Amino acid sequence: MSKASVFVRDATGLVKAIGPFGAFLFGAQCISPPSSGYITYAWLPYLWPGSSILLILTLGMIFCIFHAITYSQIGSVYPRSGADYVFTSRTFTPLGGFVSNFTLSVFSGLVAGSLIAWIPSTLMSSFFYELGVLTNNAQLIAWSSSLTSGIWVFVVGSLATLVTFVLMIVTPTKTVAYLKYSFYLAMLSWAIILASLASANASTFVSNWNRFMGANNFQQVIPTAIQHGLVYKYSPIIGSAAGLIMGFWIFYGYYIPTFFAGEVKRPARTLILGSIGSLVFMWALFAVGDVLLTRLVSTNWLAAEGYLFYGSPGVMPALPFISFYAAVAYPNLALAIIVFIGFLLSLIALAVTYFYYVSRNIFSWAFDRLVPAKLAEVKPNGAPLYSVILITILAEIGLALSVYTTIFVQINFILFAVLCMLIPVFAALTLPFRKRQVFESAPEIVKRRVANIPLITLIGSITFGYLLWMIYASYAYPAVGGYITPYTIATFLSVAILGVVVYFVSKWYRAKQGIDLSVIYSEIPPE
Repeated sequence: MSKASVFVRDATGLVKAIGPFGAFLFGAQCISPPSSGYITYAWLPYLWPGSSILLILTLGMIFCIFHAITYSQIGSVYPRSGADYVFTSRTFTPLGGFVSNFTLSVFSGLVAGSLIAWIPSTLMSSFFYELGVLTNNAQLIAWSSSLTSGIWVFVVGSLATLVTFVLMIVTPTKTVAYLKYSFYLAMLSWAIILASLASANASTFVSNWNRFMGANNFQQVIPTAIQHGLVYKYSPIIGSAAGLIMGFWIFYGYYIPTFFAGEVKRPARTLILGSIGSLVFMWALFAVGDVLLTRLVSTNWLAAEGYLFYGSPGVMPALPFISFYAAVAYPNLALAIIVFIGFLLSLIALAVTYFYYVSRNIFSWAFDRLVPAKLAEVKPNGAPLYSVILITILAEIGLALSVYTTIFVQINFILFAVLCMLIPVFAALTLPFRKRQVFESAPEIVKRRVANIPLITLIGSITFGYLLWMIYASYAYPAVGGYITPYTIATFLSVAILGVVVYFVSKWYRAKQGIDLSVIYSEIPPE
């Protein structure tokens, strides 16, 4: 059987438009200056009260570096769209390679919609609240409440989904340009936030907080949260070990250029520079934010404010977002508007990064004929239109689930993602022993040795241990374990089983057409 009769065509039609800075932009925007900024100072102290934000960030960054290297190595062996699927299916197990990538992609598409829901429900809601307290306008505060759930979240979110779709069907060069300029604006927003926090002292912050949130509100945050069930049950060390999965969630995205390695220039160099560069840069940004914020308030106070917002809403006014803390530290209407615009554009860029990597995974399955070949069609401008349409539909479903149901919990996605990574990472660390010829012909970043141990095995083993720890921590520690229910397990298994069904149905259907799909796994897709 000829290669042309197995693959959809002799060339992908995708354009190599992403260099090191482009890979950095994808990583940084997928980590997300606004959303991970909110998570770091709100979710993290709330879920692990008593822990150290800076320690969790730092430990998470260190372990994520090993993960980043492993995925850069995977993408360097076979730099194609859906590189972890291509790598795992050709070097280890075709079924496992497809099912792990399929499951990750489905949940990523749904999460993209839930993140889009943050635009109205978190960003716009908190912005109108800020404007309301800064201008003493009750109507703006009322609008803030109306944007937290319901039809407005779905309508505004759907508009943001449409904008994301448009940004995905232009040329990749224009998509990267949007990521670049929205990143610059997000950094301007963060510069304002950091300068605002640095300009205040603790007494000024407390005085402003009580002026905006109500007399004596600041002093009542911790006792009220404790009264309603908050327990400071973690030491900084234990909390940091337990919170590594949250660190991975905060930094999630630095490695995504691996999924579109076929569009990356000089992948062996670009993937490692982009992933580690975006990871370290965003760690430094959030770490500085933590240092400046905890000059003004204690981590225990941040935990209590987060608890009053998430764990016991309505008890007293609470808004645990970094942009609001900055507005309290230095109240200025014009600066608050700039921060809002920068964060808005960056949240859309976050959605673009998810759409981009999921669409390329879908493209890779279609190119191998595991799903309809139409999904591998590429327009003259380099955009795989029908794969983009499919991820858009998935995102809209995720948006609806976020708005109208309580079944979708974002932290579950990180557990699901970690589970999906076990097979590719195991394939990577065992590559030198199973596929020696592939290993020996791989780029230097893959076949380099340390004390005669292949680097991909050494780094991959640490990464694999990190993944196993996060799975254990998700079950063992109540902050995360509370989300792991029989329903959670059934949800993951249902999508994974669907992937198994798609795989075997595709093999059966192609066999009826006279195409033996097993041949694809002895061939590398063309560029």
